[in-house]
Amino acid sequence: YATALLGGNPLLGFGEVERRVSALTVGWEAIPDQPGVLRIETTGLSGAVERSRINVIAPDDGIAPVAPGSGSGRSPERSNGLGLRILWAPINSIYKMEAAFAKSTSVQPNPLGGELVQSARTAYFVDGTAKVIDQPADGGASTRRLQLRLRHEYADSGFRSIAGGMAGDVQRTLLGAEGVFGVFTGQFSHTNGRNNVNRIQGLPVLETVSNILNVGVPLSRLMADPAPEAQPQPQTQSQDVSSSSALALQPPTPSGSWWPTLQLGVQHNKQHAVHIPASLAAALVPAASSINATLNAQWTRNAWTWSGGFTYGVKDNRQEGSENQDQRARGVQVQVQWQATPTLSTNMGLRRSRATATDTQISQIQTGTDLGLSWLLDPGWTITAQHGTNADHDSVYSQQNSGRNWQLQAGKTWKLPLGPGKLVPVQLSARLQQQVDRNNSVLGGVATESEQVSRTVSLILSTKF
Repeated sequence: YATALLGGNPLLGFGEVERRVSALTVGWEAIPDQPGVLRIETTGLSGAVERSRINVIAPDDGIAPVAPGSGSGRSPERSNGLGLRILWAPINSIYKMEAAFAKSTSVQPNPLGGELVQSARTAYFVDGTAKVIDQPADGGASTRRLQLRLRHEYADSGFRSIAGGMAGDVQRTLLGAEGVFGVFTGQFSHTNGRNNVNRIQGLPVLETVSNILNVGVPLSRLMADPAPEAQPQPQTQSQDVSSSSALALQPPTPSGSWWPTLQLGVQHNKQHAVHIPASLAAALVPAASSINATLNAQWTRNAWTWSGGFTYGVKDNRQEGSENQDQRARGVQVQVQWQATPTLSTNMGLRRSRATATDTQISQIQTGTDLGLSWLLDPGWTITAQHGTNADHDSVYSQQNSGRNWQLQAGKTWKLPLGPGKLVPVQLSARLQQQVDRNNSVLGGVATESEQVSRTVSLILSTKF
């Protein structure tokens, strides 16, 4: 159960029923003597949020803030849903499958007055993998592996789950492959998606096609003695290579070598309309193509791990009448991790990116920092702390945004006896988060300022029978 508070007391927010997230999951092992072969779970989700309030000030005028809890400017949303999830993974089989089905009812403010209710909207996905090659290479030192993946997902146009963090109006199919050949790793995915799945009259149907290729080249292993093989990281269809998450590398085996592990990635996206209503002008329908490339390097030496990465992207706007509104972007990131003791580690990261519109030459600059700490205490205690900042502004300073967040989590694990010779792990975690966002812009001599402060308290209890 978790609550979030926007800008005022009480700190824990348990009295703010319009800002909440709650979930309950019950799982069942259909074959108790073979855990994980066939597992069935059902989940109930309930959530509610309120959108932030904005204060507008004219030149030489003071700010007229909206008092927290006054009810002014509130836009509450809420949703309730029920889901069913099935996992099938036979022992010694090359196949695995996961499927889920959900129904959700959401209520949102109607701009024309009253409420907009989306009742019993549906979403589902089916995800399957098959290991077509899984065998040692010549000599038995390296391996050759190839795993294929097929995933299809669908959500009604009106589907909305606040607690699940999922929006609707999507139909997407992914074909993927990942593998290892010697010391090299690679992942490829092809995704085809469409919106307006319920074919609402007057709206276009847009198709988005995405192709992603990642290749890992561990120079530290090519230039040194052979080491145990590193597992490839799965590639998700939603990964954005221009984001900071795309800069994360799979950690190599610590060898003390100065040779880095290289990761190269390329992503190509294309969006176009497959159906345009006769009543809709083509100039109002988006169309674009983009390509993003990344090059990252990571070194590990003794207790230190550091990495750096570079991204470059080009967006070609193909919307009618906006063909000259293209964009070029580039970014850099560095990260350092120190394993101070076997139970204590810290990390620090810096990032910066710049995207420039080719028609106006105005750039959007983004910067960010990250600090983290993880501490494992006996017996069974784990403490983690994270702090991050972000800021962005344009090159003419017509708008400036900034934000900071921190998170502190403590968890304890017990093993409780349940029957003769059987111990059941029980984990209890408490997490406290705070997110502060500030936005400032000037348009036509009018300054607009907004601030949102969100505090979230989460209590998580989990066990496995």
